[in-house]
Amino acid sequence: MNKVGVAAAIGVVALGGLYVGASWFTGQVYDEQQQLQLQLWNRQAGVKAQWQATDSGLWQRDGVLQLTLAPEWVNQYAPGLSQEPVELFLQVEQSIQPLYIHGSAQLDISRGSLASVLQQTNLKALPHQLAWQVNALSQSFATQLRIDPWKMQLPEDKVEFALLKLDASGEINQQADLQLEWDGLSAGNESRQLIYLAPVRANLQLQNMDGAWLSPGYRLNLAGARYISPQQSLILQQLEGEGSLQELSGDSAARLNIHFNSKLQSLAVSGGSANFSIENLALGFNLLDVDKQGYLNLVQSSGHSNLGQMQAMAAMQQISSKGLELQLDKLSLDYNKSNLHANGHVTLAADPRPLLGIRPLLERLQAQLDLSAAPELVAQLPNGSSLLKPMLSRGYIKQGGDGKLSSQLKLMAGKASANGVALPL
Repeated sequence: MNKVGVAAAIGVVALGGLYVGASWFTGQVYDEQQQLQLQLWNRQAGVKAQWQATDSGLWQRDGVLQLTLAPEWVNQYAPGLSQEPVELFLQVEQSIQPLYIHGSAQLDISRGSLASVLQQTNLKALPHQLAWQVNALSQSFATQLRIDPWKMQLPEDKVEFALLKLDASGEINQQADLQLEWDGLSAGNESRQLIYLAPVRANLQLQNMDGAWLSPGYRLNLAGARYISPQQSLILQQLEGEGSLQELSGDSAARLNIHFNSKLQSLAVSGGSANFSIENLALGFNLLDVDKQGYLNLVQSSGHSNLGQMQAMAAMQQISSKGLELQLDKLSLDYNKSNLHANGHVTLAADPRPLLGIRPLLERLQAQLDLSAAPELVAQLPNGSSLLKPMLSRGYIKQGGDGKLSSQLKLMAGKASANGVALPL
């Protein structure tokens, strides 16, 4: 063999050794991260995670992930859904390549909680695909979940689920960006459609702040929803929402500003004692200068029961002792074609003393709320017309030349007023 051939052979061997070494290193990093992830899951109240390996070769990490979710864990996200532990089995296949792990998973519908549910609903299969890619060094990841249209037959109704796609990317245990596209669902029987959910689009950012997952920003768009029964009907059209969370750094402890905005084109409810419509709803408010540590403590307490309630109360006390402000930028809607508009603010002064009773709270609050409404709106309230006259005569409410009603409510130093006229507390 000539020198060129020898050099080429050595190069091939070196590249092969490098490939094998990098794959081994990637596998070792994956094993360590997998054990860490299992520990993090099992630290959550109501969650138990187990990994049963079926292939742990140089280029494979296959196995079964078993998740057992206690009813209290499930019900905090879907109230009333579960009375028994939910047991899920995922068949996982993963290939190890230099610095990257490529994986896919399928829910095993032949065992666990899904088996009995599918048997009761005559569902033969759940057409889903879950795949991911992880960088072993940077811990960056990209995940795709796709659930093709499927149907579920109930004793009296049929539920049809449209295409759902969920994409997620970010860094493991640090941050994630999620994008949801769901074409909706319909449920009903042969004579009538009971429920219809139009396409849903959502974007959600998640960030791990000192062990608590918060959302720096989100967007939601629901094209529509409809519920129909012999007794009542509800029709909703075009709901949009967005929000953000920003951290403020300064000389003192870190603070948070939380922003929220939503719009609703229309909501119509009819049947029974509830018959009304809401149109052109716009709501925007800001929660400003919130103590970050208190807010994190409040979020972390949400997954616990009795102990969590005590932690939540302590977190609320911590937040209130540092003070905060609520700004109502806009509240506008047409209720049964009659307009209501409001804006204002509420400031809670900082005070380390605990809030014991309504009077100490009122003394720390400073608030102003500007209201305006069409007179037709007041007429729709129980005894609205009879109550309006004395409130106009006392100056609590003013009526302009265009007929609109208005009032400016204020609260300062424990004293309340409407249009400058004192209100009893």
